[in-house]
Amino acid sequence: MPGPRKNHPPNLKAKVALEALRGMKTASEIGQAFSVHPNLVAIWKKQAADGIQSLFENPREDSTKQLELEAERDELFRQIGQLKVELDWLKKNLAWSVEEKRQCVEPHHRQLSIARQCELLTLPRSSFYYSPAPESELNLRLLRLLDQLYLEHPTLGSRKLAEVLAKLSGEEINRKRILRVARRVCQPSVLTATKRYLSLSTMYR
Repeated sequence: MPGPRKNHPPNLKAKVALEALRGMKTASEIGQAFSVHPNLVAIWKKQAADGIQSLFENPREDSTKQLELEAERDELFRQIGQLKVELDWLKKNLAWSVEEKRQCVEPHHRQLSIARQCELLTLPRSSFYYSPAPESELNLRLLRLLDQLYLEHPTLGSRKLAEVLAKLSGEEINRKRILRVARRVCQPSVLTATKRYLSLSTMYR
């Protein structure tokens, strides 16, 4: 087993490095003279040669560079803090609807993931991936019948309409379903915004 590693004092390293820098002897000769391995002679010589440059550098230039680096770092921290304040303010005052926020998300963005975009927009990811279920065939049939009845009998109330629609469709229909269908389906943004649709949706809200 190899023995414990030997620690050489700094003054010995300096003497060996100076002797190697003189170039009068080989690394093997210097190693024999100071009882060290030739590889150490080469390593200490290189360290001494690299360290000589620092002896002639201007300390004022180093301090100036250090001050510039510190000022640049402080400016970056200030900008980061300012961006955080602005982002918090934007989240607090962003009055977009869920649908508008969904339109802002770019699924194929190279640097921002969908999760990060949703976080920035204060939009739950479930809301982004949500896809509304289509209306059932029965509700669409009820809508057509409801539209026809309203055109023929505009004075009928929701209770009477429920009775008539139940007879026409052969389904058990109550007043609440009539109101729900009118609210969910008879929207100007979904159907053509004609006068009868607008009146129908207003009547059954």
